[in-house]
Amino acid sequence: MLRLVVFAIALSALGACVPPLPGGALDDGTGGAAGTTSTGAAGTLSSGMAAVPGSSGRGLTPGNTGSAGSTGPGPGDACRALPLSCTAQPVCTEPIWTGSAVSSFETACAAVDAVDGRDGGWYVYATANTTASPAPTEPFHATCPGADGSCFAACVSGMLNGNGGIDWPTAGIGFTPRANAAAYDASRYSAIDFWLHVSVGPSSTLRLLVPQMADTMVGNGDGACVTDCFDAYSAVLVPEPGWQHLTVPFSALQQQGFGPPEAWDPTTVISFQWSVAVTGDPNRSGEPYVICVDQVQLVP
Repeated sequence: MLRLVVFAIALSALGACVPPLPGGALDDGTGGAAGTTSTGAAGTLSSGMAAVPGSSGRGLTPGNTGSAGSTGPGPGDACRALPLSCTAQPVCTEPIWTGSAVSSFETACAAVDAVDGRDGGWYVYATANTTASPAPTEPFHATCPGADGSCFAACVSGMLNGNGGIDWPTAGIGFTPRANAAAYDASRYSAIDFWLHVSVGPSSTLRLLVPQMADTMVGNGDGACVTDCFDAYSAVLVPEPGWQHLTVPFSALQQQGFGPPEAWDPTTVISFQWSVAVTGDPNRSGEPYVICVDQVQLVP
């Protein structure tokens, strides 16, 4: 019987810019101002998402190609030196928030913004023989540049690999609103808004997952599930070229159906995760992914 391995939470300070990730040319900070991405209204997901049978996985693969400018200070310059974690960077500015700020990564910090009772942080995870960079056991790095001309984003990349059908190959990036994966009351919000830069392998599916107490295994913060866990409320995300600005309403989330049905209860949210999983065959290996997220906020 397949195991759906519990996600491991690793909260550690963001480091300096990491080297370019597979699947995209990420700015290494040696140029001037990075190429910008036009803004515009956020896309909206509708309900009726397709399920991935037997999977609670996560993931992506971006190809961030903004070319560096030749003059002037810009986001690339902030990457030249090792930034001090959790402090404002010289040329970084916060976005203009329209909702409740979670993270812009402009302070190169793994902690979420201390807004509306949030005190948690960001983490990455991988199951089966899946590789991930940064790994769950090492510092969680900021990557240059971010969305919409910003300095930093949060990324994870690697390869989905099976382990003989014991575990379902998944990988992902996410944040816990509360420290130690305590339950968070998100009932004041109706959606999550974020920028996303990703690509996935042809036999992989990308999802936004919102685990609750009822589907999170006992031993993981306030998780209360003991059998058939991890069937979190989720929505399929369809990757497009470049940075995407998405708003996912909570009304578009639904369980995949491999676990017991549970009511949507936004007062018991454990985390928000961007996840990739192989589709159909848990023995499949060699599926590349990259996930980059930025400017995350919760929408009333």
